[in-house]
Amino acid sequence: MRCTTRERRFRPFNPSTRERIAAVLPEFGSITNPIDGTGAIYDDPALLPKLFDAILADPGRSILAASVAAKPAGNETMRRFAGTFADAARASGRTVVAYQYSPLGGPLDLEIVRTLHSAQVPLLLGISNAMGALKYLAVRRDFWTRAVVEDADEQPSNGSTVASGNSDPGDWSFLAAREALVASGVPVVEAGLAHSEEDAVALLRRFGTSVAVKAEAPGLLHKSDLGCVRLGCASESDVREAYRTVVRNARKAGFVGGVGALIQPMTKGRGRGLCRDHRRSAVRAGNLLRARRRVRGNIQGYDH
Repeated sequence: MRCTTRERRFRPFNPSTRERIAAVLPEFGSITNPIDGTGAIYDDPALLPKLFDAILADPGRSILAASVAAKPAGNETMRRFAGTFADAARASGRTVVAYQYSPLGGPLDLEIVRTLHSAQVPLLLGISNAMGALKYLAVRRDFWTRAVVEDADEQPSNGSTVASGNSDPGDWSFLAAREALVASGVPVVEAGLAHSEEDAVALLRRFGTSVAVKAEAPGLLHKSDLGCVRLGCASESDVREAYRTVVRNARKAGFVGGVGALIQPMTKGRGRGLCRDHRRSAVRAGNLLRARRRVRGNIQGYDH
């Protein structure tokens, strides 16, 4: 279990937190950050929740990251761990992140994934990938906070809501978000929504290149984890099979109503979403903040 702070390093626990951890951790355990729950957490179901409670009592811990093995082996212990992570996220309102040591993809235990996602706990693959992503959460939170403040300043005095373009104020679907981003000068790959195999094939012909097929439904996040993404579909038969597969997997995961598939052309070369030049990054961040104000309503994320 790793407890990170705004300074993006693993700060030692303060004395009161160390006392709380010592009260529940076996005598042979070490009170460090990251903390090793020892093999006792496998034998004592109450130990991991107690450790979470001890750490969450420390107000200086903005993010908690905990490891879990999500391979589809039907491991009841790992499912119990995932339930503890989810309960802690719901009860505390803190940002809780689960990560798997291995960066390799492949099938995952859908019960673990659903348990985590039900509490908005993301599952990251690979410890290096996870820690690399976590250190930027504070920066991301600052940008969103600034956007919310600017939104409040720009609200009409009569309390009415103004939305730009053709976007529904309460719509934060991918296509609505893409429209807002493009309107704000942020390049985003083309996309179309298919509600049938025929729609998907028509979009393949329109784009004229291999496509990605991704299930789309209200509330459907982390699609790769659920088997809802297929890449490099070059032929009509590929697209038809991919459409059937991703829609079926989305429904198996509990998304029944309004399930379709996003069709996007595959792109080559370096991605344009990230750049190492901080000045260009600042310009792009400004565009993103403006885009945020174009689409009103609830945004699903992991900021607290």
